[in-house]
Amino acid sequence: MLTANKKNYSSITLVQEGNIVPENSRFGISGLPINKSVLSEPVKERLQRILYEDLMNTPRIDQIKILKELAIFEKEITENILSGKTDYYKPDNVGALSSYTDPMRQNGIKAIMVYNFMRSEDMPAINLEERNKIIKIDIDVDKKKAEKIKDTYPEEYKKLISLLSHPTLGKSVNTMALPIGIKVPEWIMDFIDIQGIVSSNLRNFPLDSVGVSRLGNDSVNYSNIIKL
Repeated sequence: MLTANKKNYSSITLVQEGNIVPENSRFGISGLPINKSVLSEPVKERLQRILYEDLMNTPRIDQIKILKELAIFEKEITENILSGKTDYYKPDNVGALSSYTDPMRQNGIKAIMVYNFMRSEDMPAINLEERNKIIKIDIDVDKKKAEKIKDTYPEEYKKLISLLSHPTLGKSVNTMALPIGIKVPEWIMDFIDIQGIVSSNLRNFPLDSVGVSRLGNDSVNYSNIIKL
């Protein structure tokens, strides 16, 4: 399977240098986003399975079946997020603050700073002087939207209003870090950008290569426009 980008393709190799390739080593991916470290393992596994079973290893490519698989996965991601689980948030390895020339240009650093600012006392702080493995939660919040939790989570509301006035962080509070293994705080559920998270995962599937249009818009996961 080829894409419009050079060195971005998937293949099934049966014979290499005159030798039969073992069945469990035949499927290969080169350069495709669905194999990148910015995706969580469950996302990579699911998208690669769809690619292998419904595109690479089938006698007939059924575009409708692929769209159905993606639609089911879209629903599963949404339900997973709403249940408070973290399977589909993007992982990140963030270096120590001192390792960056301009740390405030690093999304991961800012996400950690937001977490440290907003965390409750029973949640561990993230040490910015060390390298950290985190997950990043995309959020959509401003002072008006923050009113949603004014009565239910008054302490977090006060912190959030203060954060949104922060001279460095306040203008771009769209991501919050979370240490690996830490439960998603309940107050943040109203602000999670579920559609954005779903899109950032599903748009990595090479739909253009199977004749399904995204209408030239990265925020569109898939459409019903199919090239026959």
